[in-house]
Formats: sequence, C-alpha cells, structure tokens
Amino acid sequence: MSQSIKLICDSRIDNVPLLGLAVSAICSHASQDESLLYQLEVCVVEAVNNVIIHSYDRKPGYEIEVIITLNQDFFEFQIIDSGQKLSAKFDSITKSEFYFADLNALRESGNGLLIINSFMDEVTYNQQAGKNITTMRKKRLH
Repeated sequence: MSQSIKLICDSRIDNVPLLGLAVSAICSHASQDESLLYQLEVCVVEAVNNVIIHSYDRKPGYEIEVIITLNQDFFEFQIIDSGQKLSAKFDSITKSEFYFADLNALRESGNGLLIINSFMDEVTYNQQAGKNITTMRKKRLH
C-alpha cells in the first residue's frame, strides 16, 4: 500500500530548509534510519534548489510541487514546476563520478546532481503538459 502527500511551496530559497524538515519528518514514519532520512532530505533540497535557481531564475512567486510517496518497497519524490526546461541531463552524471578523493577540489556549487544521483537509485527528468517533472526513487531495504 502506498501513501502520498503533496506539498506546495513558493520558489524562494528561504523556504527550502522548511521543506527539508517536512520531508525528513514525513519519511521518518517509514524508516528510522537517520542516514537514509538525511540522504532523502538532501536530495529533495538539492532538486528544489535546482528548480528555484535554474528553472525560475531565483525569482519568487512561482509554485513548486513536491509529491512524496511512501511505499513498502520505495520512497519516491516528484518535484514539479512550470519554469524553464532544465538543461542538465541527469543521466549524464553517473554515480561513479561522485567521490571525495580531494575535498579541496570540490566546487562550492554544481554538485547537486552528483549528490542526487549518488544517493538515489533512480532519477528521471521529463516534461508533460508544460511541466518539468523530476522523479527520484530510493528502494527500501527490508
């Protein structure tokens, strides 16, 4: 059985930490694994930041939908916006590219997609009816 909830927030960066707390609290009903909860929160925060920065050009006043689905087999997050199409290709950044061999060499920005692809099992991006939809799925271990 799946349970879903839709959260809607304005495209303001200062809303993102509150959204992250909400994601963590909701997902904590399905798992007590603090490391997993942190990973899920970080991925949603990074995806929403990408929408605000790249799709809405940091402009407030636009809606971002976050649909959280808790299932016995997975956690799923859909980030939906109606801004500019994101030019980044999720498939072009693989998990093998994400490592911390040299912490001093890490860029301060631009690592969001790497983080998302490292923590999530599946990440897709598509457009439907003028909306951008990023879907992230993490399998639950039983």
